[in-house]
Amino acid sequence: MVLRKFIGRQTFQNLERISKASKLESALYYASLNKQSVVQSRTSLESRWQTSLRTSVSKPKMASDTEGDDVPMAAGGVMDIYTALQEVLKTSLIHDGLARGLHECAKALDKRQAHLCILANNCDEPAYVKLVEALCTEHGINLLKIDDSKKLGEWAGLCKIDREGKARKVVGCSCVVVKDYGKESQALDVLHEYFRSKK
Repeated sequence: MVLRKFIGRQTFQNLERISKASKLESALYYASLNKQSVVQSRTSLESRWQTSLRTSVSKPKMASDTEGDDVPMAAGGVMDIYTALQEVLKTSLIHDGLARGLHECAKALDKRQAHLCILANNCDEPAYVKLVEALCTEHGINLLKIDDSKKLGEWAGLCKIDREGKARKVVGCSCVVVKDYGKESQALDVLHEYFRSKK
């Protein structure tokens, strides 16, 4: 409306005609493209997109890289606890149910929003470890410790994924809290069974 007053009614109508004509020309151009090349470009984009979603992990027997695949089993036919943990973290990250870092984790633990807390053993701040352990024991929240903070950061999505699906620029994370599991899965059942047997 303001643009019409500023440049005049006739000029504004000419601009509308030009924009409609350019949209029509671009639509005709794309329609005239070879259908096969459009299909090829679409499949290459889809494969690149799927590759960028995949994450690489350092352990050989880890969860699958694509949605909908069955989770691979360990040698005995039972899912490993770390494989199950990685699947649960991936699912809760998709459903926006993770708290990462001391500030977010302490808030979630203190408000009793947490279902599970994962702490890295190589955390160099003893006060940090004491705080997280105390909050978990006070509120009765399950605590699981893993070896490496870089691995935990990668599992929690604190990394970039390159075209080959490899994790780059992994940021270490000493603590991750799961506030929302997202959906029920076999990996979640394995975690629940692990904590039941631990009690």
